[in-house]
Amino acid sequence: MTAIPATGATTNTQTSSTSDALNKIDMDEFISLMIAEMQNQDPLEPMDNTQMLQQISQIREIGSNDRLSGTLDAVLLGQNVATASGMIGQTIMALGDDAQTFVGTVDRVSIADGEAKLHVVQRIAEHYDEDTDTIVPEQQVEHAVSLTNISQILPDTEDTALAAQRVSAAAGLVGRTIIGVTDASEVVTGAVEQVAFEDGAVKLKVGDHLIDLDNVTHIVE
Repeated sequence: MTAIPATGATTNTQTSSTSDALNKIDMDEFISLMIAEMQNQDPLEPMDNTQMLQQISQIREIGSNDRLSGTLDAVLLGQNVATASGMIGQTIMALGDDAQTFVGTVDRVSIADGEAKLHVVQRIAEHYDEDTDTIVPEQQVEHAVSLTNISQILPDTEDTALAAQRVSAAAGLVGRTIIGVTDASEVVTGAVEQVAFEDGAVKLKVGDHLIDLDNVTHIVE
């Protein structure tokens, strides 16, 4: 004998399916469906004026909420663009797409996918590359950075090239175990979790401690 599902279970399944289907309909489709329903009603049993006013009221409310959301998004984007534009020419510490911390100068601002982006020029000074045993000439790299990826705005007096070198050296220690001395003269051993810039100095966060880059005594291999 074939089992017949309980009425409650069937109703719950239908309700869930209907809810899922409605969630997949965007705003324009939903409004179009409501208008089509009003235009194609049964002429022998048309909806009364009260029902029609309710439908029209719903359409107006949905459209109003949609416009309000669009307006709020536009206002937020405008605020972010203004904030980002105010940083042009400033030196910042930020997180790049490669998840590495770097220092650079904000050159310009653009909008991509509805989000304000700062174009930051990182100046990498001439340096010796141990892997290739060569001198790498000075170069500039541009990063597109979101406002949320900015760690700090550095003082105008900070030398960008020197700061970049120190931050790069510190970033290379993230994940590695070091031995260092805190400002309170406490010797700390542990893995570097992140890089910070505090009181004009590059700091390494090890557990609950901050260690000045210059106070790292050993790197544990």
